[in-house]
Amino acid sequence: DEEYNRAYDRAVRSLKELSKTAADHGITIAVETVRPEESRMIIRLDELARLLKAVDHPNVKAALDLTAVGVAGETVKQWFETLGSDIRHMHFIDGTPYGHLVWGDGSHHLGRFIEVLNRYGYEGYLGQEITDGRYYMDPAAADLRNMKNFERYIED
Repeated sequence: DEEYNRAYDRAVRSLKELSKTAADHGITIAVETVRPEESRMIIRLDELARLLKAVDHPNVKAALDLTAVGVAGETVKQWFETLGSDIRHMHFIDGTPYGHLVWGDGSHHLGRFIEVLNRYGYEGYLGQEITDGRYYMDPAAADLRNMKNFERYIED
């Protein structure tokens, strides 16, 4: 229930302070947008771009979470057009857009996302944030199925 600008200003101050420590240790802080039910701020690309500009430090960059991007009605292409090489990490999962699903269990098109990543030369991490409860009983089977979906796009 905190006023938006007050929370935003605190986030900028905190990230500026944390960026010094991150630089001292060779770490990059990757800030992501979240879904509206998780926060009242930094839920859209324009808000994250504004935050990164305000912090203005080479050790504070962007993380792209496909769930948050989809829920916001944004596209991966929009993210790369806005933030480009400042995107350093991705939660690269399937969804409807909600959900953190194994590829093939949601409605995203893996091949189209990979085409965009290749077009923009993305070389960061593709974190598999698979958190849906349906995978808890046999996470190894979920991981195997997920990797089989990726194998179609991996070149030797």
